Amino acid sequence: MDHGAKGDGVTLDSAAIAAAITACDHVVFPEGKQFLTGTIELRSNLTLEVLGSVLGAKGNISLPLKNPFMVANPFEGDPKNPGCPFATGPKGGCGGYQDYGHSYWSDSLLYGANVANVRVIGGGTIDGNGAILEGTPSGPVGRGTKLVGLVDSTLVSIDGVTMLRGGWFT
Repeated sequence: MDHGAKGDGVTLDSAAIAAAITACDHVVFPEGKQFLTGTIELRSNLTLEVLGSVLGAKGNISLPLKNPFMVANPFEGDPKNPGCPFATGPKGGCGGYQDYGHSYWSDSLLYGANVANVRVIGGGTIDGNGAILEGTPSGPVGRGTKLVGLVDSTLVSIDGVTMLRGGWFT
């Protein structure tokens, strides 16, 4: 809240949360407050202490970043299989990965790539809040988002928080 977050469950607190994460190694979401936010990008050597609620903000969850480890999709740009990464074909689309959800991670409420020594602790709640329940990759919206998306990360622990409405999968 020292960085401008309101915690009223109505005001979009994304910028204030990002500023706190940039400035502090230990960010606290106080009890009795509801923080409405888009994607929270984790960084190394960070503790998020969730005592109140972190709520996903519809329309503010990040669009997926290209997975740097994903091989080129042979169906991308193929008019018979439009909409990569959702295309299907001999390799199942997504450049040989199983599907969209195994290839993209940034479309999560909490997202971290190549992070280490991250803790998410406390007795509060992390709630997708309907913001990340926009279908499955093959569904009408064309993407299935996640509550937590981590890739190539180590020494990450999540303890004591309640997680609700996690979207497609975590």
